[in-house]
Amino acid sequence: MTVKTLEQAFADAVINPENLKANGNVNWNYVDADCYMDADGDSIDNYLEQFNALADAYLSQKVSI
Repeated sequence: MTVKTLEQAFADAVINPENLKANGNVNWNYVDADCYMDADGDSIDNYLEQFNALADAYLSQKVSI
């Protein structure tokens, strides 16, 4: 298995249909799990902090004014 960067894993996970709820919202638990596995979360310092920053950035792009 090829290890992805956290950014690559996140980008793939948020568009994976398996990680979306029936209403179209992201299931963040699934995205987190995919990212942790695909980017080898054990080897990433401050994984959760970095994941949360990516999620915040993603959500800020989804907000329409």
